[in-house]
Amino acid sequence: MKNKKIKSIALMLAAMMACTACGQTVTQSSEASKSSESGQESKTSSAASESSSQEQDEPAYFNETGYPIVNEEITIRVLTQDNAQATAFSKTGDAPVWDYLEEKFGVKFEFESYSKDDLSTKKALIFADPENMPDIFWQATLTEDEVASYGEQGLLLPLEDLIDKYGENIQNCWDYNDAYKGYATSVDGHVYALPSYNSNGTGSTFMVNDKWLKNCGIESYPTNLDEFKEMLIKFRDMDANGNGDPNDEIPLQGNTDSLVAILECATGMMGSWPYTGAMYSSDYGITETYPIFMEERYRYVVEYMADLYKEGLVDSDMFTVTSDERNARRQSDVYGVLPHQTWPETVEKYDPNDWTAIPLMTSEYKSECTHTYAGPAYQVAMAAVSANTKYPEVVTRILDYMFSVDGTALFNAVNPTSYDLQAAGVSQEVIDILTKAWDGQTDSGLVGSNLYGTYGCRWVAATKLSDYKIQTGSFANNILKTVDENLRQPYTNQGKVITCYTYSLKFTSEESEVIAQYQTDIDTYIKDRLGQWLSGNEELTDDTWNAYIEKLKAMNVDKLTEAYQGAVNRWYGVE
Repeated sequence: MKNKKIKSIALMLAAMMACTACGQTVTQSSEASKSSESGQESKTSSAASESSSQEQDEPAYFNETGYPIVNEEITIRVLTQDNAQATAFSKTGDAPVWDYLEEKFGVKFEFESYSKDDLSTKKALIFADPENMPDIFWQATLTEDEVASYGEQGLLLPLEDLIDKYGENIQNCWDYNDAYKGYATSVDGHVYALPSYNSNGTGSTFMVNDKWLKNCGIESYPTNLDEFKEMLIKFRDMDANGNGDPNDEIPLQGNTDSLVAILECATGMMGSWPYTGAMYSSDYGITETYPIFMEERYRYVVEYMADLYKEGLVDSDMFTVTSDERNARRQSDVYGVLPHQTWPETVEKYDPNDWTAIPLMTSEYKSECTHTYAGPAYQVAMAAVSANTKYPEVVTRILDYMFSVDGTALFNAVNPTSYDLQAAGVSQEVIDILTKAWDGQTDSGLVGSNLYGTYGCRWVAATKLSDYKIQTGSFANNILKTVDENLRQPYTNQGKVITCYTYSLKFTSEESEVIAQYQTDIDTYIKDRLGQWLSGNEELTDDTWNAYIEKLKAMNVDKLTEAYQGAVNRWYGVE
């Protein structure tokens, strides 16, 4: 699979040099050219036929399934960066996991590694010499723009057809969540690089203090926003923390961004980072994107939050309180409900069983919880393949392994004492490697550095490890347990997740220009209006809402929406 453009240019240059050297007349040159063209056409036709045959027929040494991947040793060149943390070796290629993979795959890995800063400056030189590029770029600091550019130039290999044939684990990952393939697809529709999918994502919800519930005689968690407000009122009025002072409770920790995200979920909208501003999404199973900040459901959420603030159910200084002040209030046991992103530190006095991540709630806009609304965390372009690799099938299977249960456990440096890895499907040989790596260690970052040097593409959720977590009784683990029970297992693990598009889409240069021209001003205006309405400085009425909508239209929000829609269409392959 050599780069045909490069070969063609080389042939043209060679022909020009030959003609110049022999100094033939125009007539002679013309006749020679005709003869040469005829011969070259025959050679080209033969080469094309041979190339087509090679593409259709797998090489004899290659195993489509099972291990080893090859029956005779070949060398796979890998360009990567060295881990910044202190390790037991000087170069990533010396990491023990690669020795294991060499034996498993039947290949020899040859690493070229640099520091992250050096690699950033060397990339352009490496891509300027296509014939000498490595087979695999493994966490090589490639940006999405670079991937798109090098892919369009024919320097990176389109992987989608190879994944169809040899990428069973990658396909399982993409089938698990409709958003996953979109993360890997470039603006021209090809997959030139594979991300690292770091988590499934879960719905946004609240953590509630179970001791406060008991003190107030509340026997069940709220199932909708009306019940949620009723619970907060009791927390405010009934000495919920039991210290004898009925006036020191703050029912709900006020955090504008987190509250917007969680409450939007209860209306059927998707609420995820960046929470506020020019945020776009679509409803589940629908490819038409819309500006969340112009929705009637968004207005409902803003009115609901403004009411909580007016009723004294959140921090009275929620717009100015610092994180240190919030931490001090948590230490004093004055909060009854926290956004689940805000986990109390393990040094706090709370009993692990005092807090629960409550199930998703509904509202007048949504009568049934059917799915969650958060996008999975990911990192772009963690692995890419050179268009000049001699072994496209082999490298595809190598990368596919990273998305398997074993590959995920290895390249996530999973602690074997924290999970039932056998039940999760991890092989005994990988469990043995992890057990040895973790022997006497407590720092997961250091274990990872000493195990694999630096990780690349992977699917952290491949093992569904949350289902096999061994509970230790710590606060964080207890919250994780209730998140698993109330969110991941009924929703996320069923694949009922959609993503927020605001920070995940890939835009064309024209779309990027539109976004650069309009989004910052629109962001600023949205956030200003939100602050005014929530604080009560301006009442949210039909008149003020209509004026807000008209102002956004005047700021060219329709053009911004069109740019996002174009990217969403490519994401889902909509013509």
